[in-house]
Amino acid sequence: MDPRLRFQLDRSIPIPLHYQLRQQLREAIQEGRLRPGDALPAEPQLAELAGVSRATVRQGIEELVREGLLRRLRGHGTFVAEPPPAPPTEPPASLVLGILQQIAQQPARVQRVARQVPPPDVRAGLGLGENEEVVEIVRTWSQADGPAILERVYVPGVEVADIAQAAAEDRALYEQIERQRGVRITRADTVLRACVLTVDVAEQLQVAGDTTGFQVERRTYADDTLVELRYTYVASARYNFHVTLSRSQLLMTRT
Repeated sequence: MDPRLRFQLDRSIPIPLHYQLRQQLREAIQEGRLRPGDALPAEPQLAELAGVSRATVRQGIEELVREGLLRRLRGHGTFVAEPPPAPPTEPPASLVLGILQQIAQQPARVQRVARQVPPPDVRAGLGLGENEEVVEIVRTWSQADGPAILERVYVPGVEVADIAQAAAEDRALYEQIERQRGVRITRADTVLRACVLTVDVAEQLQVAGDTTGFQVERRTYADDTLVELRYTYVASARYNFHVTLSRSQLLMTRT
């Protein structure tokens, strides 16, 4: 028994076991029971400790690798990642904005628009109940050598038919959200992070499962009401961003 890991997975609740496993591993890292550089037990040992299948363990670990809390070294195992460096006192918002603008200027291909119950992490992010549905929009952007960007957009409280007509372009999409919800969009909080693409994202982008990339998470608000949650995944080997920094941004003070 590894004293650092105390799994208590509850099969009587509707939360998937891999999600519970991921949350409890995250807690072990945040509480310091697992420290940067620590090796996780091998998948068979983790499966035995948690009382689940190796596939469940693998899925939970993949999600933490994507978040940057764990890292895999081929042939050596899975380790707790070093924490990222502290952000600058004035984050270069123009960098993220420049990336988003470059994406928006490219023609998107809408792969799917459908009403569905979202995954547990999306449901939690939107503050929805267990069986509440959202409209999911899946879009891709391609380069000459294949799809380079995958985007999943989750919008609660709207009708599929009207959203489908506006799904290809952000301005039309936001106008439709405002019209249907009777709100005015005021801001979007955006996080850009490096990641290893998950298996399902890699399949849709037609790249290897351990390909590195970027994830852009956007939460769009009308005042304090969250009206949209989206995840944009970029296969870095297929897409290069060009952003020009001003002198003041180059000389930005960092702590």
